[in-house]
Amino acid sequence: MTRRLLPRLSLALGLTLVLAACSGHPEDSTDESVAAVAVSGGGVTVDMVATNVWTTGFTGSVRIIDNAFPNPITTFQIVFKLAGSAAIPGSGWNGTFIGPDPSGNYTVISPDWLQFNPIQRGQTWDAGFKANGAFSGFTIVSVKINGQTIPIFGDDPIPPVVSLMSSATTVTAAGSITLTANATDNVGIVRVEFYDGTTLLATDTTSPYTQAVALTAANNGTHSYTARAFDAAGTVGISAPVTVTVNIAGCMPPIVLLTSATSVVAPGSITLTAGLCPGPDVVRVEFLDGTRLLASLTAPPFTVTIALTAADNGTHCHTARAVDAAGNSATTSPLCVTVNIPSTAAVFRVNPQGRITRNGTVFPVHCGSWFGLDGRHEPSNDPTNPSGAPMELYMGNTFWANGGAGTGRTVAQDMAEMRAGYRCHPAGS
Repeated sequence: MTRRLLPRLSLALGLTLVLAACSGHPEDSTDESVAAVAVSGGGVTVDMVATNVWTTGFTGSVRIIDNAFPNPITTFQIVFKLAGSAAIPGSGWNGTFIGPDPSGNYTVISPDWLQFNPIQRGQTWDAGFKANGAFSGFTIVSVKINGQTIPIFGDDPIPPVVSLMSSATTVTAAGSITLTANATDNVGIVRVEFYDGTTLLATDTTSPYTQAVALTAANNGTHSYTARAFDAAGTVGISAPVTVTVNIAGCMPPIVLLTSATSVVAPGSITLTAGLCPGPDVVRVEFLDGTRLLASLTAPPFTVTIALTAADNGTHCHTARAVDAAGNSATTSPLCVTVNIPSTAAVFRVNPQGRITRNGTVFPVHCGSWFGLDGRHEPSNDPTNPSGAPMELYMGNTFWANGGAGTGRTVAQDMAEMRAGYRCHPAGS
């Protein structure tokens, strides 16, 4: 489709003429210089402007404005015809100008390097040229953007009219709502975009324009949805917002915290198990003893085993904390376990090598460590040495040892060995 554009005066051009006059070349200006009326389609506007004029010619540009093209513009091909006797003798810049063809049409194509620095939404691109003759108007013949032929229309100041409805405005259970947009326009609707606040949810290019939105407890809060309708001229209409309140009960806290025992009187282990309600959005379960973290599990079964000895005697109040993907957490009520494990008394012996043992294992001691055993002897029911002699620590010369010859040691020697940490042996050894 072609569009014949009539010339009109441009404020931008008027500023150019004033600047030209100030530069000392007012004779080069002419009131015949005009700017073109822009044409639009598919979210792109194509315009032509004269950037400088003189008596015998002008410089101008084919201007491409990306209003709402779906993708960055990496290639373009604009076919146009200049009115009157204007002609482009060169190849131009920021684009290559070819022509005229037998029909008098010129074509400007994008430079190869545009693919590395494409035109983004909201940006403008000027492909410049120098022409002979007067600029009195032009006709856009065709527009191709990224290899796609764009239907073009003249200025369309009337935006689309669009309204939005939601299948529900209050959501209390996980599921989906449906957004439905009703859009009309004098030129024609090319697409409708659905937004949650400023976040684009989806684009629909065919009527009826609908979008399903899945909602879970992670979406709890107030959502303001809008629809934006785009016509073939790139004009945009925005609907009034539709507010949807989401208040879906989460599946936390864990419904139960179980323990294999609440009272422990012998060394061993207990098991803590967190039971969750069906289908929770839980990423981990933490087990705590008071404020101390025992374990953090990311997959079921959510079970942890705790070893207990007499060293753990006391009351332990355990909890389980479930955390979801959004960082929300919930904690069970405390489940307390009482630990009262009797301590096992140690049995000391002297083995045949003269070493002290504790429960059958050699027990390293240093001089002076025996003092707590002074006067202690084996119990009467001891199977090895019933009512045996007490274990005592003697210092200095024990005159009765070695058949009455004594040991020949002095208290000073014993004290020196005690300071040095030497091991002590039974008297006479």
